[in-house]
Amino acid sequence: FQRETLKILGVPLEKIISSDDHPHIEAQELIVPSFSSYLGWLSPWGLKFLRDQFLTPLLQEKTTSPERIYICRSSARHRRVLNEEVVIDYLKTREFVPVSLETLSFQEQINYFAKAKVIIAPHGSGLTNLVFCSPQTKVIELFAPHYIRYYFWVISQHLALAHYFVLGENIPSQFLRELMYQNVLSEDIWLDLERLKKILAQAQID
Repeated sequence: FQRETLKILGVPLEKIISSDDHPHIEAQELIVPSFSSYLGWLSPWGLKFLRDQFLTPLLQEKTTSPERIYICRSSARHRRVLNEEVVIDYLKTREFVPVSLETLSFQEQINYFAKAKVIIAPHGSGLTNLVFCSPQTKVIELFAPHYIRYYFWVISQHLALAHYFVLGENIPSQFLRELMYQNVLSEDIWLDLERLKKILAQAQID
């Protein structure tokens, strides 16, 4: 997506130097952007910039996308939904379509999020695409019980999205949990379907 977005912004690909291939460079002049805000607190001007630069030019109005999507994380290294097959089977009965963002282009991701009315997803970077949602879109974010972050709630507040969350089940043994996950950042999610059903009812999603 980095190359896709840079190309849209008018940066020629031949001017890009990959830090993976060239970790050390020497320059006579170096211009480095500062952080635009505190970590996770997207500023209103930043949000407007992203929507102006990418949403309007790339949104394909004539394409059809599902109104209800579930973002899969089965290919991720961490924060996976361990019982995801069961969750997807249930959500399909509620007309949700599972989507693997890593298989989509940046433009396709924009279209999915811009046209969705309900989005369910485990906490992860794919939810950054919420910046392209329409107001009143309903978002249900899935968290591991020891790793809860505000990042996508902030985006939801800026765009008037209806944000809900569900906590996964806690591993009873702290020793076992620490043995499995040395860092809470990597903790997977076991989702209780009854909790999900309650949030769907609370969000008035039939």
